[in-house]
Amino acid sequence: MDLYNLKEIETELRATLDAACGDGLKRFIEAKKISVEEFISNKEKYNHDFLISCHTGFKEAQNRIIKNILVFQDEQDKLKSELKEARIKKTRIRFLN
Repeated sequence: MDLYNLKEIETELRATLDAACGDGLKRFIEAKKISVEEFISNKEKYNHDFLISCHTGFKEAQNRIIKNILVFQDEQDKLKSELKEARIKKTRIRFLN
């Protein structure tokens, strides 16, 4: 993911949101080959499997969040290092002049 491309960040955030909020229901309905109406009318029958699907989607979202945090932390570390080098260079130039 390019941290300086807002479209890529938005796409990643939408995918994470979908995983956390909607993928559980979508996967559950696709796996059971039932309609939303059938699920609603038989909630008690499908409750356990539905919860498992929701937890799986939420776990996937958490993993995406962790992956993205690590990308941001790596970029932050790189920028801190570059800033430190720039400050050292600036100090050297001041002393030479």
